[in-house]
Amino acid sequence: MIDGHHSVNGPAARIARRFTLPALLALCFGNLVPAQADPAMETRDPRAHFFAQSFGDLPEELEEARQAGKLGLLLFFEQEGCAYCDRMMKTILNQPAVQDWYRERFVSIAVDINGDVELRDVDGITLPSKVFAEHRRVKTTPTISFLDLNGAVVAVNTAILPGYSGSSLGVPVAKVHQYVIMCAPTMAQHAAIQALKHGERDVQDMVAEYDRRRQVIVKGFNSIGLPTFEPRGAFYCFPRVEDVGLSDQEFAERLLMEERVAMVPGSAFGATGHGHVRACYATSMDEIEEALTRISRFVEKVAV
Repeated sequence: MIDGHHSVNGPAARIARRFTLPALLALCFGNLVPAQADPAMETRDPRAHFFAQSFGDLPEELEEARQAGKLGLLLFFEQEGCAYCDRMMKTILNQPAVQDWYRERFVSIAVDINGDVELRDVDGITLPSKVFAEHRRVKTTPTISFLDLNGAVVAVNTAILPGYSGSSLGVPVAKVHQYVIMCAPTMAQHAAIQALKHGERDVQDMVAEYDRRRQVIVKGFNSIGLPTFEPRGAFYCFPRVEDVGLSDQEFAERLLMEERVAMVPGSAFGATGHGHVRACYATSMDEIEEALTRISRFVEKVAV
């Protein structure tokens, strides 16, 4: 049961309108990078000149970005042995023009998706970088994630290198990707029309299935000893966890580290969320039941 939902509104929307990722890559990478790097071109080590010298404390980095008048954070997910990461380092991120442009606007942080270096996320939870990457659902590298000054995700995408010819599928796949994320493609519009005309039965089936999952998870939390109000129109619920003797942040962090179940501390949603955690049941029944088993085991272990 992995809880991960990103909305783009408020300040995030303003950055998204100014810097949608494909446009940003095209502006800064496509116009600056030749198909083949010129050996005579001046380059600088990206570890020193593109990435910030970070201690992995994202709330602190956001505050520094805010004070410096920057737009937010850039998270560069990478891994050892990634040929695409290596090529991007040697042909794009090593260029002074790229480095200067990004350092003026973002605090850029490299994240090893297989590493054990601890990172403190925007919600205050500290995780090894490999768990941090899983929590943000990063599976391929290089992946670039832009966060606004409130820590909200503005854009996430697997980077596409200009001029890369390693696969004949590169160009058509890039085109498909661009049209899918930049607008509602024609096929999706036709599908939406058919759904509006003929999809009511499927909608009712889905509502019934979500109701079934809601009943299971709410009943499960209450039986474990985590009082939970039944949500009326969402696929999240907020079990109360303060009765077990842990704060909502402590509960969420320990549950993630000890049982590999991710939930969001309720305090992330304001003062009224203190002492609660948010759990998402928009997943399979098997995963819900497995998560409840692990949570029950955890509560038995830590309850005062």
